[in-house]
Amino acid sequence: MKYFFLSTLILLAAFFFLTGQSANNGNPERGKAVFEKFCAGCHGKSGGGLGPSSHMPNFSDKRYQESHAGKDLFDKITRGVVESGMPSWEKILSQEDRWNVVSYIKTLAK
Repeated sequence: MKYFFLSTLILLAAFFFLTGQSANNGNPERGKAVFEKFCAGCHGKSGGGLGPSSHMPNFSDKRYQESHAGKDLFDKITRGVVESGMPSWEKILSQEDRWNVVSYIKTLAK
């Protein structure tokens, strides 16, 4: 049993390494469509935080991007941010769509 688990783990790691995929990589093109539909109303089409709340992050700011890992952004999208009025998107967007949005947000840094 121990060897089966280890073998499976090695095969999965090799698959993800060889295909260039990981469990949390998203598709930025798909993420852009989701972002424009669900996020741009508050975050602005270019992610500059131009929405109605003054607490919106500027996704085009390289310093913001460097200080927020993809997992952090995913968690904020999933759970929401009470202080800024951002709702939880967990029940509205699939996990894949949330990772796609994160991947798209990461392309906005200038």
